[in-house]
Amino acid sequence: MALEDLRRVVVLGGGALGVSSALHLAKRGAAVTLVTEAALCSGASGRSLSWLNSAGERSLPYHALRMAGIDRYRTLFAADPTRDWLRFDGGLFWAADDQSGTRARHAYEKAHGYDSHLVTRSSL
Repeated sequence: MALEDLRRVVVLGGGALGVSSALHLAKRGAAVTLVTEAALCSGASGRSLSWLNSAGERSLPYHALRMAGIDRYRTLFAADPTRDWLRFDGGLFWAADDQSGTRARHAYEKAHGYDSHLVTRSSL
């Protein structure tokens, strides 16, 4: 289905990605309902380390630097697991029209030890 064919869309989650998705869909003419459990960006977006990632193609030195940063945060959490504000999830890459490119990106990330998960329509 082309984006232009969408009429009504429900976006689940009022974090940075949900709000951005809702905004862009509304700009394309969709009637958007945004559903969130609390205030906007009050959940994972406010405490997630998804910005500290090495998704996509990176030079090996840059990838190593980003992964070292993630490792330091994991070490911090391991020292005190009650730090429930510290989360390691939240990254998203979405390419509805480029399945081969998305699969290639996923394979690249996995080959570099990145915790990438490929979600397809058939896997839901």
